[in-house]
Amino acid sequence: MKSKLLKATVLATAAIALGAFVSPTTAKTYTYTFGTPSGQAYCDGLTINNNGDIWSGNHIGSCTDNDAAGGFTVKIGGSKYIDISTTDNAHDPGFAETFLLQPKTGAWYLYINPNLGNGFLLVNEGLLIKGAPPSHRSPGAKPSTYKNPKAIDKPVF
Repeated sequence: MKSKLLKATVLATAAIALGAFVSPTTAKTYTYTFGTPSGQAYCDGLTINNNGDIWSGNHIGSCTDNDAAGGFTVKIGGSKYIDISTTDNAHDPGFAETFLLQPKTGAWYLYINPNLGNGFLLVNEGLLIKGAPPSHRSPGAKPSTYKNPKAIDKPVF
């Protein structure tokens, strides 16, 4: 009996290991452009991929420095979001940014921490547009950090 259990355990472990070796993780890459609430494109976006609930990639576009970005999947109020943090070094001084993405509804929200340590502010929101942002700066194009006059300007704790 003991040897049958041991043999079954060894075979099951070998099958799991072989399955993990044979079928590589298929991380999918997603590329989004940040859009205004009416759907016009900003000059920045994200390219991200996931490994389970962990996300990594870059803040991309013609008005960014291709800054590294990373985060995780979170559940807020029963809905799943992708919480991506990055820095915006294209502005002087740079500041911390957190994008909350909800691909299911096609929405994004941008929180920044301009004073590093004094709370995050919701400064913009809009629609996610599938695909990369413009590769060259269009006349009058603004980054997603451009403050939306309708955005809520209160600390988030």
